[in-house]
Amino acid sequence: MIEPQEQIDALAEQVSRLEHRLAMAGRVQLMLLLALVAFVWRAALMQHRGLEAAQASVPRIHQDIAQQVAAVAELQNYGATHPEFARILRNHGIEPVAQPPTPAPQLPPVQPGR
Repeated sequence: MIEPQEQIDALAEQVSRLEHRLAMAGRVQLMLLLALVAFVWRAALMQHRGLEAAQASVPRIHQDIAQQVAAVAELQNYGATHPEFARILRNHGIEPVAQPPTPAPQLPPVQPGR
């Protein structure tokens, strides 16, 4: 038969091993948490730097778009007066500007008695 003191000693040893495992698990969780925080911080820093680089090029992109819109408008105006060029523009998906029909000449009003 096992003595009560031996049972107490065995239980104390089990408790000690469990406390050690719990402390080790806590340290591992802390290390994982720190690694996760470092990873998220680094990713956020990289995203921030990328965003700053992209924002620096936004004015140049707006200027390029404005120049392209102006060039397309000039091509559309040219295509409105040159039907052979308008066909080329249509092949590329650009519709020339429709020229408004020329209004009929205005005649001076007739004054009675003349």
